[in-house]
Amino acid sequence: MVIILAACLFILSSIIHITWWRIRMPIRTSSALLSIYFGSLVITIFFYSLLWATKQINIHPAPLISFIILYSSSSLVYIILYSAIEQESPTLAIVNFINQTGNSSHDIQSLNTHFNASNEIKNRLTIMEQTGWLTLNGSSWSLTEKGRNIATIFEYAARIFGLNKGG
Repeated sequence: MVIILAACLFILSSIIHITWWRIRMPIRTSSALLSIYFGSLVITIFFYSLLWATKQINIHPAPLISFIILYSSSSLVYIILYSAIEQESPTLAIVNFINQTGNSSHDIQSLNTHFNASNEIKNRLTIMEQTGWLTLNGSSWSLTEKGRNIATIFEYAARIFGLNKGG
């Protein structure tokens, strides 16, 4: 029951989060997420306390503590992951650039021109090749199937949260 209640509150908080972001993106997203997720928890605990005080429910402290720990840890993990996808990432910027231009490959010069490539970008291209996101054919980089799947996932997440594409 604790898992179901925590999941329901998490889903409700997520709906509030997505709705708020669709209406107007806050300037301080991490603070807003903390307010949403932990504000929901405080309101829920308040209502449980009222029900308990009026003897409408008899709740043992152990499930309540388990609920708080499960919900809090899930919320914090989500907030951390959200902040990771919100920030510009050289890896995702490269994947999105190659994916959005519609070309099956890009030569090194086009990437250098687009990103004004520094050693960091060149190192990132090498890492992405080693992890199977990109392949180098002669002097052209192409997304692998894995790279296209990653691009699709992050484009979908960007649409859901109303974020700019590109990392």
